[in-house]
Amino acid sequence: MLVWSEYYRSDSSGSQSDATRDDMPCRISARTSKDRGRSWGETFVLQENTGKLNVKHPNLLRLPSGEVLFFYTEWNSKTNRTVYLRRSSDDCKTWGAPQRLSGPKGITNINNDHVLRLRGGRIVLPAFSSPSVWDQNDHWQAFCYYSDDQGQHWQSSARRMDLPRRGAEEPCMVELKDGSLLTMLRTSLGSIYTAHSTDGGVTWSAPVSTTLPSPAAPALLKRIPATGDLLLLWDRNYEPGHHHQGARTPLSAAISRDEAKTWEKVKDVERVPEGAAAYASVTFVGEEALVTYYYQPKGFGGASGVRLKILPLKWFYE
Repeated sequence: MLVWSEYYRSDSSGSQSDATRDDMPCRISARTSKDRGRSWGETFVLQENTGKLNVKHPNLLRLPSGEVLFFYTEWNSKTNRTVYLRRSSDDCKTWGAPQRLSGPKGITNINNDHVLRLRGGRIVLPAFSSPSVWDQNDHWQAFCYYSDDQGQHWQSSARRMDLPRRGAEEPCMVELKDGSLLTMLRTSLGSIYTAHSTDGGVTWSAPVSTTLPSPAAPALLKRIPATGDLLLLWDRNYEPGHHHQGARTPLSAAISRDEAKTWEKVKDVERVPEGAAAYASVTFVGEEALVTYYYQPKGFGGASGVRLKILPLKWFYE
């Protein structure tokens, strides 16, 4: 099942150029495939827009019991965005009532395809929060929610991650082989920053810069089941002075064989010279990676869609 944030209406003036602005009406839609992503069924709505502005940022996690957890955000104003969880025990046919994870005040965000289950069973949901957005109080701290009882009860990090300028945004996390957690952070500082947790996300080290240049755009970090190596997908075009510190293209991939100490085999998944390709997700199916991302063929603010590329795992190593 492919799940995405679907904008469905332009602003009150009918301007299509603003149709994908962050606060425009959006619901969460889905399609299913029975042939490993080669063809897809009809679109259906997985989560109606219950917010005053929109709902976004779907995350799905199947538990060992077969139950599926569905996380998303509901945005009501510039000072209120909330994270919710719904559960399905019948393979996503029906869903239980929403359970609120974040507090009633402030902006709390998650990113698509970021939830993970650790080897010990703890569920970790990366998140980031700010008092408000697009004003003088717009400043983000990254953390995670975690649950040790299959998502029934949740706690949040006691020590959060922070950085200068706009702060620490859009964390993605992976469990390292030694049991610690590694996070990578979107910043407005020209590169991806990283931090570690040795207690399952309760506390985090101070973030430090990597050598990976990046605009203000998120990274996606996953472990490849077939090889055990780490896969990084990120935009790597840093341009000081740009409103996002660079265009969100190319969307690139890199492999780490040493637990994120070094990166190799850097290559581009997508190049959009006048547009953007970002906010990637990946699902590993056998010897293939199904990579999805938002694809914007024109400049910032224009219409965008979801693009899927099915890549053999060996492509990332060539």
